[in-house]
Amino acid sequence: MNLKEAYKLSQLSPMFYSKKHNSLVIFSYHFVDPIVFQNYPQTRELRGIVFDSVSGEVVARPFPKFFNLGEDACTVTEDTEVSANEKIDGSLVTAFVYNQRIQLASKGSLNSWVTQEATQLLTANHKKLVKDLYDRGYTTIFEYISKDKPVVIHYPHSKLIFVGARSTYSGELMTPEVIVEIAERYNVPYAHIQFQNVQAWEIKKSIRNKEGIEGVVAYADSANIAKIKTEWYFLLNKYSPMNLTEKQIRKAFFEQTIDDIYSSLPEASKQRVNEVIAKITKRIEKRVKEVSEFFETVNTSISRKEFALLVQKSVKPEQRSIYYAVQFYGKSVEEAVFEYFKKHASR
Repeated sequence: MNLKEAYKLSQLSPMFYSKKHNSLVIFSYHFVDPIVFQNYPQTRELRGIVFDSVSGEVVARPFPKFFNLGEDACTVTEDTEVSANEKIDGSLVTAFVYNQRIQLASKGSLNSWVTQEATQLLTANHKKLVKDLYDRGYTTIFEYISKDKPVVIHYPHSKLIFVGARSTYSGELMTPEVIVEIAERYNVPYAHIQFQNVQAWEIKKSIRNKEGIEGVVAYADSANIAKIKTEWYFLLNKYSPMNLTEKQIRKAFFEQTIDDIYSSLPEASKQRVNEVIAKITKRIEKRVKEVSEFFETVNTSISRKEFALLVQKSVKPEQRSIYYAVQFYGKSVEEAVFEYFKKHASR
């Protein structure tokens, strides 16, 4: 994949966006639409992938979007023999070398609080690991866990944990066994192996009732992986798979936890979720188009007061925050629209 192809894929749905930071461009998504990933498998790469804007080549390739065991788009089945390491409940951090310097990226940004805080935890060993893997053609992948900003699970210490590496060019993933070998060689914290050469259903059964852990990442090979999570972690979402309301689906969609419940749903409920998501994305697409067309016809260099007066004349009061977010706060149209709908999701 090159930059041109990534831009083309990102036009398939308003869920995707790109951000440029100096000469780098990162692609990710605001929300998850399972149908898009299923119908267009290549879009799974738009999950923090980074390109050089000049050459158009990939410079960092994190994990692709992958799924919970049982989801329709998951490439691992319950009968697949896998090895699995622990799934760390943190924030994705991709590390690579660019212009002879180590650069960090989160899932959706090249300059976020995640990358800023993770940078402070880069030890000499971390840096040597990143540089050596880069020389071998690999992107290094960490999970950043913060004792002060937990995702769900509270960890006692902040750490930068080595969880994987991926060929920047071919997309091939390092297996859990190789991850452990490399981590111990460089003496950095890593995701420990929990299972080796067992069928996925055995792992699912084994960890089902465990508490205090998110689950595991199961590797069938260097290309196919899946998440297997504990019932305890699923229950944190407080959704009943058998009785999902439209309001609950909207909430899960905008909080980006739809993945965590989708695989456990019966087919009838999955269909219901797909219908609600389709309705939401249609509304988002419509609003993105309206806002984009507005900015195509407006001189954005006018004063703040002139812009505000223009918006007041032509935009409904409840929607004006979208336009102000784009004009005054540097949000992309897609991001501003998504945040607007997220704020009003419960209505």
